[in-house]
Amino acid sequence: MKKYKVKKMLDEYVSKDKNDGVQYLTSSELEIYKIHIKDGLLYNFKGNLLDTSRGWTLHNLQSAGIYVMDEFGNLFVSISHTEKFHHSSFLSGKPVAGAGEIIIEKGKLIFINNKSGHYTPNCLYLTQVRSRFKKELSYKFKTKSF
Repeated sequence: MKKYKVKKMLDEYVSKDKNDGVQYLTSSELEIYKIHIKDGLLYNFKGNLLDTSRGWTLHNLQSAGIYVMDEFGNLFVSISHTEKFHHSSFLSGKPVAGAGEIIIEKGKLIFINNKSGHYTPNCLYLTQVRSRFKKELSYKFKTKSF
């Protein structure tokens, strides 16, 4: 399995997450957020098509969720981005191969970016995530780098 380049969480957020009571997922909890791609569509752990239309992010992106990719290319998505659940929640503060916001409509990826205050991944990390998705998606989707 390919290993992707990873980025550490910014030091300032390590203690801030603890002080603010940010939720860190256990490995079994993390499985609930793992996405699966089949025939060009994104599914949740229950096998239902993913859709972020009821989601929102703390950066005010409507109909969106947040995502991270781990070093092995596993992708995790949440449509809830709250004061207690951040990009750092997925991998419990460990390094990520990508992080940002995502829009998915009826299983179809529409948009990804690299907007994450905890990790501030540059365009290299967004490119990794884009390449990972392109391996299994035959259609175009939008990206935006910050």
